Amino acid sequence: MKTPPYRTLSLAVVSCLMTACATTQAPQSATTSHDQHAKAVLAKAVKSQLRSSFSYETNAYVSNDIRRHALKDVTDSTPADDCEAVHDHAYVRLLQTAKTDNLPISDDKYQAHRTKIKDDFLACRDKQEQASAYQSFDFENFYEQSGQLTPDEQEQAFIHAISTHLDGQTNEPSARPASSLDAKKAELLHEYLIAPSSVRVVGSYQPLQGKFTALPMLDYTAKNLHMSINQPLYIDLKAGGIYLWADNFALLNSELLDAKLGDSWQGKWLYIPINDGSLPESFTRDLIKAYLNAKKESFMALPQDGFVMAGADELSQLPFIANNLPADKLTLIQNTPTIIKNNAKESAKAYSNYVFADTLYQEMTAKYPTLTQQMPDFYEREIIDGESVIHVINADSDTAQTETKAETDTANNSRDDFVVNSELLMRGLFLYLQRQIESYYGELHSTDGTPQEDRPISKYAPATHYGVSHGKIAWVHQRHYLTDDTVGARYMDKAGVTGSEPLFVDVFTQIFQNAKHVNEFARLPSASQTPNADNSINLFAYQDTLRARFKETGEKPPFMEHSSRYALGSASNDYGYGDDSYDGDDYGDYSDELYEDYLDEDMDNNGKPSDK
Repeated sequence: MKTPPYRTLSLAVVSCLMTACATTQAPQSATTSHDQHAKAVLAKAVKSQLRSSFSYETNAYVSNDIRRHALKDVTDSTPADDCEAVHDHAYVRLLQTAKTDNLPISDDKYQAHRTKIKDDFLACRDKQEQASAYQSFDFENFYEQSGQLTPDEQEQAFIHAISTHLDGQTNEPSARPASSLDAKKAELLHEYLIAPSSVRVVGSYQPLQGKFTALPMLDYTAKNLHMSINQPLYIDLKAGGIYLWADNFALLNSELLDAKLGDSWQGKWLYIPINDGSLPESFTRDLIKAYLNAKKESFMALPQDGFVMAGADELSQLPFIANNLPADKLTLIQNTPTIIKNNAKESAKAYSNYVFADTLYQEMTAKYPTLTQQMPDFYEREIIDGESVIHVINADSDTAQTETKAETDTANNSRDDFVVNSELLMRGLFLYLQRQIESYYGELHSTDGTPQEDRPISKYAPATHYGVSHGKIAWVHQRHYLTDDTVGARYMDKAGVTGSEPLFVDVFTQIFQNAKHVNEFARLPSASQTPNADNSINLFAYQDTLRARFKETGEKPPFMEHSSRYALGSASNDYGYGDDSYDGDDYGDYSDELYEDYLDEDMDNNGKPSDK
């Protein structure tokens, strides 16, 4: 029985539309009776959307308007808590007074003024140091108060006391007040990086033909520079594979693996078969079925109040959205009859992600146990009164871990059969799902089974809105804030952005219903705009040919040659090592030993096939 292309192709698109339902958190609003139907309306719209062809365009709009607005009124005036600046300004004024009086500043006339400037500066510094200084924990007082407790009670009391003490301490200095230089940095960031850059993805979804396309584009346009990076993606279910533009990988491949690659990948696609024959014939069909079921279960796991009806006015209240989105997008939002807002909490999002990974993993493990590693039987999930309950069992036992390690060691010892194929890629996928499940379990176990409290809702919480028109998805808007947690404080500081004034990104996907298909790859060579057997390279067949060439000729990949030359130079006596140091032949032997493992064939020290 052949799987209809539209069902298979739902894999790609449902991830774009439905996954967003379980990946964002927005401030909670009052739920009305109308809101009770929001989840059902959204589910119906997505289901209807996936049955018809459409094209789409996604744009990411980055902005630092929050920071720029906060600094718009900053001047060179000195805040009172900037001790050095206050001191310097006071001293400059005294110098000007002395100059007017035609006297040196060291004159006794200014002694009292100089002393006051100094004393004020020292007092200001002392105040700052006291505010940020670490106060040591009073162990003596603690033991006096807890002397009557049992050892276990005293341990728990100590943990609580020391945690409370540490929470009240800070080693961070007082935040430096903003200056006109900070305002200038924010403007430069906007003018020279954010404004000239654009991120865009266009593509199409054609379920009847079994095709899905995407063309991510990153552009930077300045006065004397235009830079563009593109990576075409083409999924063709009739051909049974995924296509990537090979030109983008040619340089890396020639530098690391294939020194004789030349321009053989120019103007061609890289073809990755979904099933190259290394998997059972029914595997793809079962994977599709399990994936769609997992997405359904993941969506249904979200609470009913996770989605609420919203209006265009509510969406327009997001900070600076009117400045960041183009006028045509704002008009589209205003003219949309139904807008649904994601209102899921952090805990609901985490549980939904877990349900997806667990459902997909368990279904595929049951049908194809040889492709998955057995998970330790620490946890089990069951449905009770319509709710999923997780039991943590055998959490301290290492028996299952030992058994799993033995199985892993056995698999690692089978290097002779190592080959990159569809089976290997699927093993990697299942291992990833297993890690996701274990990570969620670990969070539960770390809190001794106590549900983790949701984080306090920030005024800069991410949000997702869906525009529904004529029973289908018209657009999806997502607001993300790039804070210290998501980017890292070090990079935020370099960009002149603080956690309280984050960068933000508006990702807007517009869906064009029943639109005439546009060739997204029109900029590619005419003979390569649609991938086929003549203009594509089978990745798995290529790696087999490359391995065979290495075995036949004794050729080594460039990355091994580079490593050998580096090590030979480092080990030579030219660098001052004595006669007893490692020499080139020693390293050559070791390098060849590694190479033998790669080729699964005995080699001599010169990299040539041996006579054995």
